[in-house]
Amino acid sequence: MGTTLQAAEELALATRLKRLSDRLYQDVDEAYQDLGHSVQSRWFGVLFLLNHNGQMGIKDLADEVGQTHSAISQLSKKLAAEDLVVSVADSNDSRRRLLELSSTGRKYVAGLQPMWKCVTAAVNGILQEADAAALLPLIGRLEQQLEHTSFRAEILRRTRLQRRDDVRLIDLNGEVPEEEAVSLRTAFHALNIEWLEEYFYVEKHDHEVLSDPDKHILEPGGHLFFAKLDDRVVGTGALAQRGDELELIKMAVAKSAQGLGIGEKLVRHAIATYRASGASGLFLESSQRLKPALKLYEKVGFKRMSEARPGSKYKRADVYMRFE
Repeated sequence: MGTTLQAAEELALATRLKRLSDRLYQDVDEAYQDLGHSVQSRWFGVLFLLNHNGQMGIKDLADEVGQTHSAISQLSKKLAAEDLVVSVADSNDSRRRLLELSSTGRKYVAGLQPMWKCVTAAVNGILQEADAAALLPLIGRLEQQLEHTSFRAEILRRTRLQRRDDVRLIDLNGEVPEEEAVSLRTAFHALNIEWLEEYFYVEKHDHEVLSDPDKHILEPGGHLFFAKLDDRVVGTGALAQRGDELELIKMAVAKSAQGLGIGEKLVRHAIATYRASGASGLFLESSQRLKPALKLYEKVGFKRMSEARPGSKYKRADVYMRFE
C-alpha cells in the first residue's frame, strides 16, 4: 500500500479529524435508527443546549455550536418541522426571536437520555481501549487555544517568516541586462505611483523623478535598488545625490508583499550603499502619517530633526531625519 494520510501528520490534522467526525456521526445516526429514533446526531448540539439552557437565540446557538448563523437557522427550521422546537418572542425585546424546545421536544429529549448515557460510556470505552483517555481534555485545550490564536494568522505569519529568505535585492547600477532594466524602471514607476495614490497624491516632482529616474537619480550619481520575490518586483528604493550627501527616496513595497521585512531590507541596503559611497551624509524626508515607516527608520539609525528640511520639494514632507 502507498502513503497514507497518517504519514502527513500535522498537515492532515483537519482532514483526519473530519474523517473521524464523519465516522462518529454515521455510527451514532445508525444507532439512533436501530433504536427507533428519527433524530440525527448533527442535531445534538442544539437539542442539548436548549434542553439545559431553555430559550436561546440563533446567534448564541451558532456561537456555542461553532456553526454559521445560516446553518443554525436552517437546522432550526428542520427541528420546527419535526415539532421539536418552537420560536418565541424574547420577553426583554419583542423584536427578537428565541428558540426553545416544544412540549414534544422536551419529551423526546427526555427519551434520548438513556441513549446519550450509552454514547458517553461507549466513547469512554473506546478511548480507554485506544489508550487515549486524555483526548477529550486535549481537544478542550485546543479549542481554547484557537479562541486566542487565529490558525489562519499563524499560518500566514510563519509563511511570511519563511518567505523573507526568498527576497533578493538588485541594484540597477550593477550588471543588469537591458530587458530586465526596462522592467525594473517600469516597476519603480508603478509601485511608487500606487503607494502615493493610496497615502497622498502624486506631486509634480514625483512625476518628474518617476518618469525619468535615469536623469534625476542615476546620472547625477544616485542609486536605484529593488526587492524581487519569485522574479516579481515587490519593493523599490533610491538614493539621490544632493551635493555631497545622499537622500533616501522613493521607498515603496507592494501590498501583496508587506509583512516580509522588505522595507527594512531596502533601507539597510541603502545604508550599506551610502557607507561605501564616501558621501558626507544620509537623510530622508517623510510624513507624520507614516508611523510604521518612521518607526523603521528610527530602528535602523535615523534621528528625527526638530524641524522639517528647509527647501523641501514635497508638500507632504513634515518630517526630516538624518542617519547617524
